Amino acid sequence: MGSVQVNALDALHEMPQKIKTNLSENRKAIWDYVVFWADCIDFGYAYDALYRSENRDALGRQLLCAGYEELSSATSLLLEHRPNKRAIMNCRMATEMLLKCFIAFKDGLTETQAKNLGHNLGNIFDKFLDVSGYQHRAETNDLLRVFPEIKERYKAQEVDNSSLFDGYCFAQSIGAFTARAFTDRNTLLQVMPSNKPN
Repeated sequence: MGSVQVNALDALHEMPQKIKTNLSENRKAIWDYVVFWADCIDFGYAYDALYRSENRDALGRQLLCAGYEELSSATSLLLEHRPNKRAIMNCRMATEMLLKCFIAFKDGLTETQAKNLGHNLGNIFDKFLDVSGYQHRAETNDLLRVFPEIKERYKAQEVDNSSLFDGYCFAQSIGAFTARAFTDRNTLLQVMPSNKPN
């Protein structure tokens, strides 16, 4: 159907030009933003194809839908005038569902196995590592620490904005990782040439 060139900064249509300029001049900040933008593009465009694919594990598709809904809820909460800290629980649940979705797509997962994994993100992530072959455990362990324990869901959330956004980006990255693993979507190949498969 053809292709179109897109620019990550164009997505920031409501951001004042001065802030956009400052962002583009900060090498680390612009790189972090472009990777996050690519994650959003890939997961957003791949979601429908994955969810509707009858070739995919049925429980995995159910978990994908639940994770996507949790992430969408987190997005709405973060876009409030003041970011709503309750979003961290949505991000936590999105991360859990999307990790389990990946496991189901890659290795199969029964409802009993999913329940046995429980809500312990460390255990779920260990299983994800086993089936995915992803090797960056130490870096990711630090990110998992931003999420509250599941028992905290009945309490008001106390989290700083930096941790809140780290949790959101991490959940989004698991969705993008799944999209790239099971579809031909990979915008990172265009912004990060070293990511190309050998």
